[in-house]
Amino acid sequence: MNHPWRLFLSLCWLLALLLLPACTPNGPSTTTPPGIQLTVAQVKGDYMAYEGQLVSMQGYGVIMMTAPLCPGYVGMDTRIFFVDAQQENIVAVLTATAEGAQRSDTLREFQAYVRVFNGQIGCPGSLGNVTFPYLEIVGIKE
Repeated sequence: MNHPWRLFLSLCWLLALLLLPACTPNGPSTTTPPGIQLTVAQVKGDYMAYEGQLVSMQGYGVIMMTAPLCPGYVGMDTRIFFVDAQQENIVAVLTATAEGAQRSDTLREFQAYVRVFNGQIGCPGSLGNVTFPYLEIVGIKE
């Protein structure tokens, strides 16, 4: 008698055998392939053309800036910006693989995905719809 679960298990085994060669004993690769070379000005000038693409940028690293919170709230809002070789900056987020991205006086090569934020920003009662590019930094070459 052929049960539906036997077919399911057979398909699972087949899938496992097909995926097994793709696995590596050391886990996933931590090297990031090179992307197209850009500047912050180029990304800001035509960010929709680069959205989702891996890019490379010469830069000094990231800096943290703080801004006051909306009236009625206590504290500061921390924001991260990437500074490129031309001293232009752009909003950035860091992945775990981007350790050591803090600003230095030495130019380095950064790999990042160009992302685009589209949504509301502001304080209660004064929200505005905005669209702007930012970088998701995934690698650094010293």
